[in-house]
Amino acid sequence: MARTKQSIPFKSIAEIFQAARAADARAQGELKVEILMGIGSTPDQIRAVKEAFVPETSHASVLVWDLNSRAEIAPDADCGLVVVLVGDQTDKAKQIVTRCSVQGVSCVLISSTALELPALDEAEEIAADTVVGTDYNTVQEQLAQCLALNINRIGLAANFPFMREEVAQVLMQESAAANAGVGALAFIPGSDFPLMVVQQEKLALDLMGAYGKSMSTERLIDMVGVVGIGTFWRYIARSVAGLVPGFGWLIKAAIAYSGTLADGKAIQAHLTGNVDLTSQLGKLKDLFVTVTGEPNPAVSAKPAEKKDEPVIVALDHTLPDTEEVEDDGEGYITLD
Repeated sequence: MARTKQSIPFKSIAEIFQAARAADARAQGELKVEILMGIGSTPDQIRAVKEAFVPETSHASVLVWDLNSRAEIAPDADCGLVVVLVGDQTDKAKQIVTRCSVQGVSCVLISSTALELPALDEAEEIAADTVVGTDYNTVQEQLAQCLALNINRIGLAANFPFMREEVAQVLMQESAAANAGVGALAFIPGSDFPLMVVQQEKLALDLMGAYGKSMSTERLIDMVGVVGIGTFWRYIARSVAGLVPGFGWLIKAAIAYSGTLADGKAIQAHLTGNVDLTSQLGKLKDLFVTVTGEPNPAVSAKPAEKKDEPVIVALDHTLPDTEEVEDDGEGYITLD
């Protein structure tokens, strides 16, 4: 099968570097979180929120107040997120949501039942995310799901590890869906390559930011690995698509989707220390050979033939009785 030469335009490279700076800025930017405790909140709700919002870096600050004292003045102008434990104070919670909506600050309401949540007027664009639950695990799981869709999710995940897994899943799903669309609609051979590479690099950068990893030489090497993994998936997609005439676009979209998810999982495992990213290249290379039937240079190359070398031994060593040897005059003899 003829191969289209793959190249990444300068524009795409510039876009990747711009994305790297943006990801670093999101992960290392200053972030303030206000937690407002309402009377009647359960002990598990309080414990879940307090333990979830323990900053891992110095870039984040968390302020904890009682709901009564802040209902008419919160949030601060530089606040990035307000978390309200409603308890029995539904009216006070609604005041906070209204003020947050006016100021453009994200707000999450946590209550024991849906009945305790304030009625919000969507016509006035007053809205908040909601978490309904009383036990520790439910509160943290739903809170992570809400914040994974938050505009500040990279910075939040970089500082608060409890939500990293959920953020990673959302990032991977979004990137996979985008690459599936590119794979399905790319009718010009090779036109999808730079678009998919940029998308995969952005995914890798966002995952690094979410896990609190800043850009470094080691991370740049990881970026090269991402390009390599993505290239193998494209080869597989093109090879398999040609086997099913008329449905190639669907196959390419499916492989682009699943391949991006696999890339994301490999990057995530690498960031958490569970796997070496470069090892994934070898696995994908073997998969490529299996699917396409093309020879793997690393396997098919013939091993170098071992040449017989003369054996050099010191003169004072005991020699076989069956051979006659002579001193070469330099203190050593050669056995052929």
